[in-house]
Amino acid sequence: MKNGQILKIPLEDELLMLLEHLIRQNHEVRKRYKEKNDYVFITKSGKPTLNDYSHNNAISKRINAYSKKYGLSISPHKIRRLYATNLVRKKVPLAIISKALGHSSYEVTQRYIEMDVDEVADTLRKYL
Repeated sequence: MKNGQILKIPLEDELLMLLEHLIRQNHEVRKRYKEKNDYVFITKSGKPTLNDYSHNNAISKRINAYSKKYGLSISPHKIRRLYATNLVRKKVPLAIISKALGHSSYEVTQRYIEMDVDEVADTLRKYL
């Protein structure tokens, strides 16, 4: 969900395969700790990552914690930006990208797209 709006986006085959693996692993963890839930993201003891104290931001907090722990430069916001940039590179229309991200306008979506100067120059050369 984004701003209370449900978003539905397809997953690439590789990511889908990884999620299916995670779900199988989760089943084993829940069985070991006798937990009963259907969440995709669970703690190492099989409990849901979401609770009364942390709702939608639980996964964001976990990504940020892992980023710090392992010295990575990643955040949920960077993942969204990379997703938008990759869609642009695949020539997906801006209107579709904007809708997929749950943005209120194309201008917001355009701010998400990150391209370095060399990439812009190389792309422009194709039109000259």
